[in-house]
Amino acid sequence: MLAMGEDSDDFRLSYKLEWILDKGMFTTSERLDVLGDRSMQSCVHNWFNSPVVAGIDCARKKDRTVVTVVLPDWNNPDADGFIYHAVLDWLDLEGKGWEEQYPLIVEFLRRYKIWKVNVDTGGVGDVVVARLRALMPDIIFVDALDSPAEASDRWKWLSQLMDRSQVSWPAGAKVKPLRKWRRFYQEMSDLLIDYKGPNVKCEAPKEEEAHDDYPNSLNLACYLTKPDVNREGSKQFLVYENFLVGKNRRR
Repeated sequence: MLAMGEDSDDFRLSYKLEWILDKGMFTTSERLDVLGDRSMQSCVHNWFNSPVVAGIDCARKKDRTVVTVVLPDWNNPDADGFIYHAVLDWLDLEGKGWEEQYPLIVEFLRRYKIWKVNVDTGGVGDVVVARLRALMPDIIFVDALDSPAEASDRWKWLSQLMDRSQVSWPAGAKVKPLRKWRRFYQEMSDLLIDYKGPNVKCEAPKEEEAHDDYPNSLNLACYLTKPDVNREGSKQFLVYENFLVGKNRRR
C-alpha cells in the first residue's frame, strides 16, 4: 500500500480486489497545475551536470514526433525507491518528413548528457531507432515494446510518480505561452484511461485534433528509471549543483 498508494489503480485492482471497468481521465487539470514548477521561467536547453533520460514518440499519419528530456534526481530516492523527475524541455516536430527529423533530433539530444533514450517502436519506430543508433552510437537507445502489458506498466509507473508528486515540468509565466507547453498541457488534460482487466490503456479522445504524443513521450522517458526495468547494468549517478532538485522543491 505504501509503495503503490492506497488509491492507486494498481493497489485497488491487486489488493483491494476492485474491478475497475469505467473509462475515465488519466489525470485532472488541477493535478497538472499542482505538479507544474512555476519557478521555472524557461525550459532547460542544455544540461551536462548529470545524466538525463529521454523518450521519443514517433509520428504516425496524423500525429507529430515529440521528444521529452527528463532529469531524474538519481541520488535521492524516497523510502520506497521513487526518485524525482523534472522535465527539462520538449522537441515538437510537426509536418516534417523523417529525413528532416533525424538531424533535428540528434542536435536536440546533443544538448544534454544523455544516459538512455526510450523509443516507441510501434509503426515506424523500428526504423527510427535503428537510424538513431547509427547516428549516435555513444547513446543507449531502448526499444519500447508495443505490447499491452508493457504499455500498461509504463502508464501505471507514470501515474505512480504523479500520485507521489515525483514528476514536474516547467510552468512559469514565461513558459506557458509556448506552443509546446500548451500542447503538453492540453494532451495531458485530455488523456483517457481505459481498464482492460489487469492492464490499462491510455490514449487521446477519438476526435480529429486530439493527440497523445506528449504524454506518451513523457511515460517513455520516465519508465527508464523504474528499478526493475534497469536492474541489469544499472549504476548510481552523482548530481552536482542541481538547481532543479534543491531544498525548496515541492514534493
